[in-house]
Amino acid sequence: MTDSFSQLKNAAGANRPVVVGGIIVLLVALAAAVIAGWIALSDDQSAPAPPTQVTVTATPETPGFSPDNPPEGTYVGELTSLADDTQGERWQAVATFGGGSGMITYPDQGCAVSLKPKEADTYSSTALTRKCTGTEGSWVITTPESGLVDLVYLLDGKPIVEGTLSLGFPVHAQ
Repeated sequence: MTDSFSQLKNAAGANRPVVVGGIIVLLVALAAAVIAGWIALSDDQSAPAPPTQVTVTATPETPGFSPDNPPEGTYVGELTSLADDTQGERWQAVATFGGGSGMITYPDQGCAVSLKPKEADTYSSTALTRKCTGTEGSWVITTPESGLVDLVYLLDGKPIVEGTLSLGFPVHAQ
Protein backbone atom coordinates (compact mmCIF):
# COMPACT_ATOMS: atom_id res chain seq x y z
CA MET A 1 0.00 0.00 0.00
CA THR A 2 1.37 3.36 -0.91
CA ASP A 3 1.43 6.22 1.47
CA SER A 4 -0.66 9.36 0.91
CA PHE A 5 2.43 11.54 0.38
CA SER A 6 3.52 9.63 -2.72
CA GLN A 7 0.02 9.91 -4.15
CA LEU A 8 0.12 13.68 -3.55
CA LYS A 9 3.54 13.93 -5.16
CA ASN A 10 2.34 12.17 -8.30
CA ALA A 11 -0.85 14.26 -8.48
CA ALA A 12 0.96 17.61 -8.27
CA GLY A 13 2.99 16.91 -11.41
CA ALA A 14 -0.12 16.79 -13.62
CA ASN A 15 -1.10 20.41 -12.78
CA ARG A 16 2.30 21.91 -13.43
CA PRO A 17 1.71 22.61 -17.19
CA VAL A 18 -1.57 24.40 -16.37
CA VAL A 19 0.09 26.62 -13.77
CA VAL A 20 2.99 27.45 -16.10
CA GLY A 21 0.53 28.21 -18.93
CA GLY A 22 -1.46 30.54 -16.64
CA ILE A 23 1.68 32.43 -15.63
CA ILE A 24 2.67 32.83 -19.31
CA VAL A 25 -0.80 34.18 -20.17
CA LEU A 26 -0.59 36.71 -17.31
CA LEU A 27 2.86 37.85 -18.46
CA VAL A 28 1.65 38.30 -22.08
CA ALA A 29 -1.41 40.27 -20.86
CA LEU A 30 0.79 42.48 -18.69
CA ALA A 31 3.16 43.14 -21.60
CA ALA A 32 0.20 44.00 -23.89
CA ALA A 33 -1.21 46.43 -21.31
CA VAL A 34 2.15 48.17 -20.92
CA ILE A 35 2.57 48.49 -24.70
CA ALA A 36 -1.01 49.80 -25.13
CA GLY A 37 -0.44 52.40 -22.40
CA TRP A 38 2.82 53.51 -23.97
CA ILE A 39 1.16 53.90 -27.39
CA ALA A 40 -1.80 55.84 -25.92
CA LEU A 41 0.48 58.24 -24.05
CA SER A 42 2.75 58.81 -27.02
CA ASP A 43 -0.11 59.96 -29.30
CA ASP A 44 -0.44 63.71 -29.90
CA GLN A 45 -3.18 64.87 -27.51
CA SER A 46 -3.60 68.38 -28.96
CA ALA A 47 -7.16 69.56 -29.47
CA PRO A 48 -8.31 70.24 -33.01
CA ALA A 49 -8.41 73.89 -34.03
CA PRO A 50 -11.88 75.47 -34.05
CA PRO A 51 -13.32 76.08 -37.50
CA THR A 52 -12.58 79.47 -39.02
CA GLN A 53 -16.08 79.76 -40.40
CA VAL A 54 -19.34 78.55 -38.92
CA THR A 55 -22.36 78.15 -41.16
CA VAL A 56 -25.71 79.01 -39.59
CA THR A 57 -28.75 77.29 -41.06
CA ALA A 58 -31.93 79.30 -40.67
CA THR A 59 -35.41 78.00 -40.09
CA PRO A 60 -38.07 78.36 -42.80
CA GLU A 61 -39.60 81.74 -43.51
CA THR A 62 -41.34 83.24 -40.47
CA PRO A 63 -44.83 84.58 -41.25
CA GLY A 64 -44.99 88.37 -40.99
CA PHE A 65 -41.20 88.78 -40.99
CA SER A 66 -39.86 92.26 -41.63
CA PRO A 67 -36.23 93.32 -41.07
CA ASP A 68 -37.56 96.64 -39.75
CA ASN A 69 -39.40 94.97 -36.85
CA PRO A 70 -37.58 93.96 -33.66
CA PRO A 71 -36.86 90.24 -33.44
CA GLU A 72 -39.35 87.91 -31.75
CA GLY A 73 -38.62 84.44 -30.37
CA THR A 74 -35.63 82.55 -29.03
CA TYR A 75 -32.42 82.34 -31.02
CA VAL A 76 -29.47 80.05 -30.37
CA GLY A 77 -25.87 79.89 -31.58
CA GLU A 78 -22.38 81.16 -30.77
CA LEU A 79 -20.96 84.59 -30.09
CA THR A 80 -17.29 85.25 -30.86
CA SER A 81 -14.97 87.64 -29.04
CA LEU A 82 -13.31 90.43 -31.04
CA ALA A 83 -11.46 91.90 -28.04
CA ASP A 84 -7.67 91.90 -28.27
CA ASP A 85 -7.11 89.80 -25.13
CA THR A 86 -9.77 87.16 -25.92
CA GLN A 87 -10.02 87.34 -29.71
CA GLY A 88 -11.49 84.21 -31.25
CA GLU A 89 -12.99 82.79 -28.04
CA ARG A 90 -16.53 81.51 -28.52
CA TRP A 91 -19.49 81.18 -26.20
CA GLN A 92 -22.80 79.40 -26.60
CA ALA A 93 -25.58 81.98 -26.43
CA VAL A 94 -29.36 82.01 -26.22
CA ALA A 95 -31.18 85.26 -27.00
CA THR A 96 -34.89 85.67 -26.35
CA PHE A 97 -36.89 88.63 -27.63
CA GLY A 98 -40.47 89.70 -27.13
CA GLY A 99 -42.42 92.90 -26.60
CA GLY A 100 -39.51 95.09 -27.69
CA SER A 101 -37.12 93.86 -24.98
CA GLY A 102 -34.94 90.80 -24.66
CA MET A 103 -32.47 88.69 -22.75
CA ILE A 104 -29.16 87.08 -23.67
CA THR A 105 -27.95 84.06 -21.72
CA TYR A 106 -24.57 82.35 -21.79
CA PRO A 107 -25.54 78.91 -20.42
CA ASP A 108 -21.97 77.63 -19.97
CA GLN A 109 -20.89 80.74 -18.04
CA GLY A 110 -24.05 81.17 -15.95
CA CYS A 111 -24.47 84.73 -17.22
CA ALA A 112 -27.74 86.40 -18.21
CA VAL A 113 -28.35 90.02 -19.24
CA SER A 114 -31.57 91.92 -19.76
CA LEU A 115 -31.89 94.03 -22.91
CA LYS A 116 -33.86 97.27 -23.08
CA PRO A 117 -34.25 99.28 -26.27
CA LYS A 118 -32.29 102.56 -26.45
CA GLU A 119 -32.87 103.47 -30.08
CA ALA A 120 -33.49 101.63 -33.37
CA ASP A 121 -31.62 98.29 -33.28
CA THR A 122 -29.61 99.34 -30.17
CA TYR A 123 -30.19 97.90 -26.70
CA SER A 124 -28.69 98.64 -23.28
CA SER A 125 -27.83 95.65 -21.12
CA THR A 126 -28.23 95.01 -17.40
CA ALA A 127 -26.62 92.02 -15.70
CA LEU A 128 -29.12 89.61 -14.14
CA THR A 129 -26.49 87.33 -12.57
CA ARG A 130 -23.27 88.01 -10.70
CA LYS A 131 -21.23 86.00 -13.19
CA CYS A 132 -21.72 88.67 -15.86
CA THR A 133 -18.98 91.23 -16.32
CA GLY A 134 -18.63 94.16 -18.69
CA THR A 135 -22.29 95.00 -19.24
CA GLU A 136 -21.78 98.77 -19.56
CA GLY A 137 -21.76 98.64 -23.36
CA SER A 138 -24.65 98.35 -25.80
CA TRP A 139 -25.93 95.69 -28.19
CA VAL A 140 -26.75 96.30 -31.84
CA ILE A 141 -29.29 93.69 -32.89
CA THR A 142 -30.49 93.31 -36.47
CA THR A 143 -32.49 90.69 -38.35
CA PRO A 144 -30.82 90.25 -41.76
CA GLU A 145 -33.33 87.61 -42.84
CA SER A 146 -36.10 85.49 -41.43
CA GLY A 147 -34.85 83.07 -38.77
CA LEU A 148 -31.54 84.88 -38.13
CA VAL A 149 -30.48 87.63 -35.76
CA ASP A 150 -27.10 89.41 -35.80
CA LEU A 151 -25.74 90.58 -32.45
CA VAL A 152 -22.81 92.96 -31.93
CA TYR A 153 -21.72 94.10 -28.47
CA LEU A 154 -20.15 97.57 -28.52
CA LEU A 155 -18.00 99.06 -25.80
CA ASP A 156 -17.15 102.74 -26.37
CA GLY A 157 -18.28 102.31 -29.99
CA LYS A 158 -15.86 99.43 -30.62
CA PRO A 159 -17.20 95.93 -31.44
CA ILE A 160 -16.19 93.48 -28.67
CA VAL A 161 -18.43 90.45 -29.38
CA GLU A 162 -20.41 89.43 -32.44
CA GLY A 163 -22.36 86.51 -33.78
CA THR A 164 -25.32 85.30 -35.78
CA LEU A 165 -27.93 83.23 -33.99
CA SER A 166 -30.65 81.16 -35.60
CA LEU A 167 -34.28 80.90 -34.55
CA GLY A 168 -34.77 78.06 -32.10
CA PHE A 169 -38.25 78.61 -30.72
CA PRO A 170 -40.58 80.92 -32.66
CA VAL A 171 -43.10 83.08 -30.82
CA HIS A 172 -46.61 82.98 -32.25
CA ALA A 173 -49.27 85.45 -31.17
CA GLN A 174 -52.35 83.64 -29.87
